Amino acid sequence: MIKQGNFEQVGNRLWTDDFALDIELGLTRYHDNLVALIKPLIDGVISSLHCQNNLPENVVKTLSSTLALTEKQVSEMFSEKPYCILGERNLVSEFRKGIKWNLSDERCTKVRIRQYIADKNVLKVKVYKVNTINTCERIPIKQTSN
Repeated sequence: MIKQGNFEQVGNRLWTDDFALDIELGLTRYHDNLVALIKPLIDGVISSLHCQNNLPENVVKTLSSTLALTEKQVSEMFSEKPYCILGERNLVSEFRKGIKWNLSDERCTKVRIRQYIADKNVLKVKVYKVNTINTCERIPIKQTSN
C-alpha cells in the first residue's frame, strides 16, 4: 500500500490546481495486461495523496475488513497529513451497501507510466502541477513505495 511505503516531502505546499503523475512501476515480472492495472493504480495513487478526517463508522469497518487492518490503522491512514498534498476532502463515503470514492481525479490531466523488471515490487510517483500553457512544473514532492 502506498501509505505504508517510504515518503519524502520536499517543500510544504498544498496543490489545488490540475496535476500530472509520473509513475514508475517496478514489478518482479512484466504484467501481461498492464491496461487492466492502470485505472486502479491511478485511483490508488490519487486517493493516497488526499486525506479525510471523520470517516463514517461503516466505511472504516468495511475498509478494515477488506484491507485486513485494524479500524485505528484505517482511520490513521486517511488522516495522515504528510501525504495530503492534494488536500482534505470527503474522499470516501457510504453508498448503498458499500462505499463510494470521490477522488477528484478529473484534476489529473496527464499520466506517464513506465514498467520495468525489479527484484521486488516498487512504485515511484512524481507529481507535477500543470500550468495554463499545458506544460508541467514539478511539485516539490517525491513519493516512493516498496
